[in-house]
Amino acid sequence: MKMTPEQKRVAEQLTSLFENGTINIRYDYAENLKDGRGITCGRAGFCTGTGDAYLVVKKYAEVAPSNPLAKYLPELRRLNTAEHNDETSGLPGFIMAWKTEAKSRKFCDVQDGVMDDLYWNPSQKHSNELGLKTPLA
Repeated sequence: MKMTPEQKRVAEQLTSLFENGTINIRYDYAENLKDGRGITCGRAGFCTGTGDAYLVVKKYAEVAPSNPLAKYLPELRRLNTAEHNDETSGLPGFIMAWKTEAKSRKFCDVQDGVMDDLYWNPSQKHSNELGLKTPLA
């Protein structure tokens, strides 16, 4: 089933509600929840310890090479291969840089793209494979 843009917006608002306690998409969210996944950030709860925050920052550096988050790429890459992904000691200033960059439309667009690539598109494919017919399914 192909969802309409409005149906997708509602689904994204529900995700935001569970991630950030509001239906408003929080591109600027960044916090160390001390849950073993490093810093959780952005509209989809991207984490520095699970690889998806690294992908966001990497893709953002491709469209805005001199952005303040780009300097964290080596540490984010290391965290993705580290045994202890909850480390944040090598990320001083990362939370503030994320919040600042969230004012950029380019950065928000990158978050949208990574969210679609990692989560939305695969969920729609899986839904179709299961034969689900309604948006709520």
